[in-house]
Amino acid sequence: MDLELTGRNVLVAAGSRGIGLAAARLFAAEGARVALCGRSQSDLDAASREIGAVAIRADVSTAEGCEGFVAEATERLGPPDTLVVNAGGPPSLPFDSVSDRQWQAAFELTLLSAVRLSRAVLPGMRARKFGRIVFVTSLSVKQPLERMVLSNSLRSAVTALCRTIVLESAADGITANCVAPGFTATERLGELAQSLAFARGVGVDEVRSGWTASIPAGRLGAPEEVARAVVFLGSPLSGYVNGVTLAVDGGWTRGLV
Repeated sequence: MDLELTGRNVLVAAGSRGIGLAAARLFAAEGARVALCGRSQSDLDAASREIGAVAIRADVSTAEGCEGFVAEATERLGPPDTLVVNAGGPPSLPFDSVSDRQWQAAFELTLLSAVRLSRAVLPGMRARKFGRIVFVTSLSVKQPLERMVLSNSLRSAVTALCRTIVLESAADGITANCVAPGFTATERLGELAQSLAFARGVGVDEVRSGWTASIPAGRLGAPEEVARAVVFLGSPLSGYVNGVTLAVDGGWTRGLV
């Protein structure tokens, strides 16, 4: 299937590793011109060499990082057709141990990054009557996770932001959708496994085994499997798919919608 991405300009936030890098790699393979950002210069250099992307050092937890990423990517590629909103997740903590400072940091990273990146691209997309925004969230928006109050709360807010953008922008040829990854084999999942293992007083392998046993598919996902959903929703072919949250979780989520 031709996703009609050849020559399209795609911005992938936090695209130097994990699901973001997998998405950037697949967009480039489909012929898109890709700009990605991250905080590690070595990761950015490696991504740029591998896929030929424009790699920009930026921290999306700050206004300067979000605005600078979009501005530089636009200057080097041209106006963005697709934006992938992605960021590293907040720490794994129970509700009663989260300080105001931690709430604020998670708010900046998870919700305000989505607000700022979307705000930077939407006027141009409206003017051109075309745009795709894909938010990478989490299965926690459908089924809250243990010791994940920050992600459970703030990624749900990103989902509401997505739906609001649809209401205000769909008539201008813009789609906004969420991809909610399940337990996916990334560095981030390894960090969560260590945090949960410490909290429960068990080994990391026991935590991972518990996750795998709870997934009907019987295994963890691969970043590329999530990325395929991101790339489709970020392509011109997804024009009548708008405001959905697509769980890519091997059947883990038990809800009907």
